[in-house]
Amino acid sequence: MPKPRLMIVSTYNALCGIASYTRALEKQLSPVFDIEISDVDQSAMRAGDPDCGDRQIRAICERMSSFDHVNLQYEPSIFGKNRHDIKRRVAMILETAPTLCVTMHTMMRPKNFPKFRFLSDAFRLKIGKARDHVADQLINRDLSTGIFTLFRERQKSRDLTLIAHTGSDARYLRDAQGFRSVYDHPLSYFDRDDVNHIRATTSRANFPLLNDLQEDAVLVGVFGFIKPHKGFETVVKAMRLLPNNYYLLIFGGLHPQDRNALEPIHPYLRSLLDAGAPDPSDPLKQDCVWPRMRFMGALADDDFARAMTICDSVVLPYQETGQSASGVISIAVEIGQRVIAARNSTFDEFARYHDRSLEFFDVGNFVELAGRLKCSTRLSTPSDLTLNVESNRRLYVEAIIGRQQSPSQAAFCW
Repeated sequence: MPKPRLMIVSTYNALCGIASYTRALEKQLSPVFDIEISDVDQSAMRAGDPDCGDRQIRAICERMSSFDHVNLQYEPSIFGKNRHDIKRRVAMILETAPTLCVTMHTMMRPKNFPKFRFLSDAFRLKIGKARDHVADQLINRDLSTGIFTLFRERQKSRDLTLIAHTGSDARYLRDAQGFRSVYDHPLSYFDRDDVNHIRATTSRANFPLLNDLQEDAVLVGVFGFIKPHKGFETVVKAMRLLPNNYYLLIFGGLHPQDRNALEPIHPYLRSLLDAGAPDPSDPLKQDCVWPRMRFMGALADDDFARAMTICDSVVLPYQETGQSASGVISIAVEIGQRVIAARNSTFDEFARYHDRSLEFFDVGNFVELAGRLKCSTRLSTPSDLTLNVESNRRLYVEAIIGRQQSPSQAAFCW
């Protein structure tokens, strides 16, 4: 009997978190579905001529009739640079897909207009700031209320299922926005066999940039694109309070969209280097941290996991961003590493799925982080996670084709 055909609409051949998860999901679901990935080309989506991106979405929609099911990996930014393009292209998919399961990677919630700040800036003739308040509100309106309205229109007449990455987001979609079929599950990438293979075939020798380190070197890893919200400067500051055998490994590079023409160095990258520079006037900055910082570059999916296995600690110093999930923290927990995370809402929500798998420190508190890094004890990480690749596969199959069962019976809620 042939497998049902599934189209996954997502960015795919790209260096980004959505693409990485889609590649992992393709592997997980391939035993059940005949899968085709409709790669959303970012160069087309962000082209100066909006017709370029629209033509690609129309071409994807024209092929949907030959599939039994469609899964949309929803992240607003992959569908364009402005709110009008994003809404229009998402609407095309909603209107065309025969059945539709939407994975909500970013879920913007409606927010109130900051009228007092707007009036204050307007009265002080800070026209640019006042205009920014209006622009931000319009973006939020269209990508929160506007997108939810499109989804509800779809739900009135045809099949629609939503998958969130946290229980909080799932309840919001169900209770505040009125969606009937809502599931939740953390991001999942590697099963136990994958992890055992990665661990058995990985050592520091796989990373030539570390060949000169002493045997007692303690490796602290941070992962992902070098962007301000990642808070990497917190770890650089913590390095000043750690012994000289502690090294900071930065696995990642600038996001492709952050590479600006004729810019000698990206401002945030410059700030990281400045944070590690010596300052004779500051007692905490007498020494230069640069010799203990290694920029390891961007890595492929499997190499990303391998890099984690050689680290004594994986640190996630992210600021509060309102994002729903982090692929980095999911992979680190699956690999079984020691994970030290900033206490933000994203990681608080994730910890509800994987109890006692994380250590926390307050956002930006480099003194607390340094203390934790020097402490050799660690929380016990379960060898077998209850929520894993297998439970993720079951949930997706249920969400895509098993609608005779109510979501409350199948969802992995806490």
